[in-house]
Amino acid sequence: MTGDWVPGRRKTVLFVNDSLAMGGIETMIRDFALGLDPQRYAAAVAVFRPGGQLAEELLRAGMSVTSLDKRDGLDIGLVFRLRRHIREVGATVVHSHNYSAWFYCALASAGLRDVRLVHTEHSRVMPLARRRWLERWLSRVTRAVVAVSGDVARSLVHDIGVDRRRVGLIANGVNLTRFRPDDVARRAMRTALGIRDGAVVFGILARLVPVKSHKTLVEAFGQLRQRIPDAHLIIAGDGPCRAELERQIAEAGLGGHVHLLGEVRDGERVLNGLDVYVLSSVDEGMNLTLLEAMGTALPVIATAVGGNPEVVANGETGLTVPALQPAAMAEAMEKLARDRELRRAMGVRGRARVEGAFSQRRTLEEYMSLYDGDPVHAWQG
Repeated sequence: MTGDWVPGRRKTVLFVNDSLAMGGIETMIRDFALGLDPQRYAAAVAVFRPGGQLAEELLRAGMSVTSLDKRDGLDIGLVFRLRRHIREVGATVVHSHNYSAWFYCALASAGLRDVRLVHTEHSRVMPLARRRWLERWLSRVTRAVVAVSGDVARSLVHDIGVDRRRVGLIANGVNLTRFRPDDVARRAMRTALGIRDGAVVFGILARLVPVKSHKTLVEAFGQLRQRIPDAHLIIAGDGPCRAELERQIAEAGLGGHVHLLGEVRDGERVLNGLDVYVLSSVDEGMNLTLLEAMGTALPVIATAVGGNPEVVANGETGLTVPALQPAAMAEAMEKLARDRELRRAMGVRGRARVEGAFSQRRTLEEYMSLYDGDPVHAWQG
C-alpha cells in the first residue's frame, strides 16, 4: 500500500476500536477525534460494539460514529462491512487500536492504495505462537505501528518479533487545559461527599476489572486507616468487579470512608477532590488517568509495572511500589498522608513533567505527522 498523498488535501481519519465505553483508549479516541485540526482533517469513528458514554459525547459533538456490529468469534463479514465503511467515509487514514481492530483493519484496507493504516498498541502483547505470527504479519502491512510506552515497544520487538524499524513510540498525552488544579472543584467534590477539609483523600479512576487490582488498593487502605482513621478513598469507575469490591469494603468496615462513585463523566472534578492518586494495576501500557492526575498537580503512587515507571519519577513526582503488595502500598500512602509539603512538591513537579513530556498537543502533532505520510521514527530502546 503506497498511498496517494496530495499536499494540502484535507484527509479523513477513521478511528477503529472495539467500543466507546469509558476507558483510556476510548478517551484517547474521543480526544483525538475532537482535537484534530479541522482545516487539515475530518474525523470519523467506527466501533465493533454499539453504545458507550463516549459515543454519546461524540454524537452530541456532531461526529460520525458507526457500529459495525461484530459477531462473536471470527467475523469474516466484518471485514467487508469495514471495507465498505472505509470507502463510504472516504478515509485516507485508518487508525486502529489494539489487536482485534488491527486485524480487521488490515484485512479491510488491503489493496486500498489511497489508505494509510496506522496502528496503536496500548498494552503488552501475550506472546502466544499464533498471536506472534499474526502480529508480525500485521506489522508488515501497516504503515506505522505505534507503542504508547517503551515497555509496550519492547514487548512488540522482543516478545512478538516485530522488526524494531517498524515500531515507533508516541506517549499518551493530557489536555492540560482540562486537567489542572481547581480549588473550587476541590471544595465542591469534598462537600458533596461529606469529607472534612483536613482529611487526606486518596483515589483512583479506573474500570473495575481484575487488571486494575482495586482489591489490593482497598486492602492497603484498610491498613492505612488503622494508622490514619480519618483518611478517605474515592473509587470512580464501573465494571464486573464491583460486587466483589463492595463485599470487600463492607467486610472490612470501610463503608463510611470508601466512596464508590460508579462511572463518571467529569474525571477532572474527581481528581481535584483528591490529595493523592493511587494506581494499583498489575499491568499497564501507559495509563492516561495517571497522567491526568499529574496534570492536576497530584502526587501519585503507582505500581512499578508496564509503562508506569516511565511516567512516575520515583521520589520526585510520586512513589512506585511492587504490584499485589498491599503493605508496601499502605506504607507509601502513609508517607504521603503525613507529609503535606512533600505532597505539594511532588504535585508541582508532576505537573511540570506532564507539561514537558506528556501534553496532548505534542501527542497529536506526532500522530498527525504519521497521518500526513511521514515515516515512523523507529523506537531506539
